[in-house]
Amino acid sequence: MTRAPTAVIMSGDYSGEDICAEFGKLPPAFLPVGTRRLYEHQFKELTRFTEDIVLAIPADFELDLADQERLEREDVRILRVPIGLSLGNAVYFIFEVLQLTSEVMILLGDTLMRFQDNPAADTVSVFDTTDFYKWSEIVEAQDGVLSLRKGFGDGNSPRTVASGFYFLSDAQKFRDEVCKGVDFDAAISTYSKSRPVALKRDEWLDFGHINTFYNSRKQMLVARYFNSLECDGPVLTKGGQDQAKLRAEARWFESLHDEMRVFAPAYLGNNGTSDGFSYNLEYLHNPTLAELHVFARLPRFQWSTIGRQCEVFLDRCNAFSLTSTDRAMGNRASDWFQRLIVDKSLDRVEAFGRQADFDIDAEIMLNGRRYPSLMRFAEGLIDGIRPSTPQDMSFWHGDFFFGNILFDLRSSKLKAIDPRGIPDAAEKVAIGDWRYDMAKLCHSVFGCYDLILSDRMSFERRGPSDFALEVHQESSVQAVQDEFRPLRIRGQDLLSEEIIPMTALLFVAMLPLHAEDPRRQFALLANAYRFFDEYSAGYGAPRREKARTG
Repeated sequence: MTRAPTAVIMSGDYSGEDICAEFGKLPPAFLPVGTRRLYEHQFKELTRFTEDIVLAIPADFELDLADQERLEREDVRILRVPIGLSLGNAVYFIFEVLQLTSEVMILLGDTLMRFQDNPAADTVSVFDTTDFYKWSEIVEAQDGVLSLRKGFGDGNSPRTVASGFYFLSDAQKFRDEVCKGVDFDAAISTYSKSRPVALKRDEWLDFGHINTFYNSRKQMLVARYFNSLECDGPVLTKGGQDQAKLRAEARWFESLHDEMRVFAPAYLGNNGTSDGFSYNLEYLHNPTLAELHVFARLPRFQWSTIGRQCEVFLDRCNAFSLTSTDRAMGNRASDWFQRLIVDKSLDRVEAFGRQADFDIDAEIMLNGRRYPSLMRFAEGLIDGIRPSTPQDMSFWHGDFFFGNILFDLRSSKLKAIDPRGIPDAAEKVAIGDWRYDMAKLCHSVFGCYDLILSDRMSFERRGPSDFALEVHQESSVQAVQDEFRPLRIRGQDLLSEEIIPMTALLFVAMLPLHAEDPRRQFALLANAYRFFDEYSAGYGAPRREKARTG
């Protein structure tokens, strides 16, 4: 039986300065790409060909608990590499430690390959490009003998460059070459004289430079949401099946006051036709706060800046408040509260019960403690929220959590995307209770919503209504929470009595929306209790019945 090759991901040094300035000091394989780290995408490709994967990391890099658990589940070996080694010396060190002598795959840590078919041994991946970066150029390839040279190219004509994947049949032979003190490219060239090497062209996503990082990230974003997103250079077009929601979002952008337009991507009109509806926005490459929160390692002062900008956005929203106390405004506030806080939440609880075949009237056990049933919990939360008044109604985003906030660290600018919108075409401006946006922000900062979406947790369903949950709140997460504590809107912070029950209710109301992942769905249920238990005075039965409309 033929032994599968060993795959080595070369991520033994830190990313370049330009990338570290955006995401903190991270090895390339640990950079954020969507809701995952790059290494998770790399594993997905490599496990098509082998189960023996080694991830090289810098000797002094501290793994988060969530990463440790993920790597253990994937059965990936971690190898710490001395800081400052050249690529050739790092490969030699790894080959020596692992005693690799036969087939080996080498994948550079800033590289993601999308293979069309299985690569053969003695293959080097290449790509034709005009990009002006100092890459390893294939100067000559004659009968399998390669000549490589680092260079920028002439900037005018395409060139063929090595794209970061090397499949070698004889690890011992290559180790002998790098042992001679030559650089990595020279060792590949010499190796190819005795082991002819084929060139293989596949899709290459490069994360080694800040520009290529964001370009690759854009390609992955569009590919992931190919049914709803299109990106043609500077313009992002958002479409999809939920036409009513798309129209509501477009109305939000159209209704923005001049003072608020700086907080959103430029709105470039819609494409409403009889066949469907979509709208266009300026494409911004910036990461979301969810990516930065979950995966980056930013210094505290940057999170202080981010917190202040979130406060400025919410404060500007509140500048457009409805202060009228006449009957019409009173009805509008009470209707909003009944519809979004009472009816929607209780309807969602019942929908979740039917959908997940879950007893919403059964008591909950969480981490060995007993809590009220889901329905009783939801009713108690609603009871703890002060009904909306006309003074509470202001301009709002409606879904202001970290995943819907882009942030440019260089300019300290915030851009809000994917608003709840304006469902009623007769309305001229988005109006809602200001506390809702505060609760949405709180459920990212203190509710750890984005951590759960990225599976940064330990969760177990021990019985139908019995759960164990621990959210991995590393020191960096706690630092973010500390920097958001000073945020105040109308004298209220994110953990005020006005906000906590509404935040917990958000977790309850979103349960049916996560039906595609039952593990996450029940983790969110458990997290609603965890959050409320940690930040409130406790539970208690509802003090009065909440009548539902309709």
